[in-house]
Amino acid sequence: MMNDPRSEDSPPAKPPGSGWNDKPKSRGPSKELVAFVVVAVLAVVFVLGNTESASIRFLVPRVQAPMWVLVVLCIVIGIVLDRAWQFTRRRKNKRDRDD
Repeated sequence: MMNDPRSEDSPPAKPPGSGWNDKPKSRGPSKELVAFVVVAVLAVVFVLGNTESASIRFLVPRVQAPMWVLVVLCIVIGIVLDRAWQFTRRRKNKRDRDD
């Protein structure tokens, strides 16, 4: 007789959707996508509402630029800092798990 992969010694096969990491099927956009779109729309509205010129001084001589440029620059700096923070946290967590 041939070897049956479902022999008496092996546990019964689990039905799909019964694993610990199975995610329920959701309909529509994810929460992250909705949050991103809301923040992006608010940023665009804020930029469009602040078109006048402004001057700043931070670690460099005084700079005169349109307010929207400064806002976009701050958003980009925030994104870069967030990505750097996430990268270092993931790296630290991975190192802690390996030890």
